Amino acid sequence: MKTLSTAAQAASMIRKHLKANGIACTVKSENYAGGNSVNVWIADPLPATRAQIELYLAQFEYGSFDGMTDSYNYDNRRDDIPQVRFVFLNSEYSDEMRQACWEWLVSYYGFENAPAGYRAAGSYQTSQGMYSYGDMLIANELATGWRGFWFTQKKRLAA
Repeated sequence: MKTLSTAAQAASMIRKHLKANGIACTVKSENYAGGNSVNVWIADPLPATRAQIELYLAQFEYGSFDGMTDSYNYDNRRDDIPQVRFVFLNSEYSDEMRQACWEWLVSYYGFENAPAGYRAAGSYQTSQGMYSYGDMLIANELATGWRGFWFTQKKRLAA
């Protein structure tokens, strides 16, 4: 019988927990010289859902990297669950979510003659000569929700 690596065990626990809570995800483990990690991908997460997932995932890292001293601190050791050196959470946004975000941004900022589709947003220039950098605005809004796009979205995922 094959024994799973610690990283594979952690990935399995994470996958089961997220799926049991209605969160569509892909979870993969990786072992390499100097450590191991788990990568988690989630689709169209609301910021609050992402924050709760980050809190849950933190327990699976047995430490943290300190960039000031360029060292790894073993400050979160636990014996009751499998742990890895790093856990990475990646958000992927669908075309539908990006389009909804672009439409909200166009409305919020009152962009004139803005392209209808987010793919054409690129470095859209306003009539006042200001660049909106549509792609950057979309990415920033999806990542942070700082202007309120997320408040217009219905909760889709269990937290």
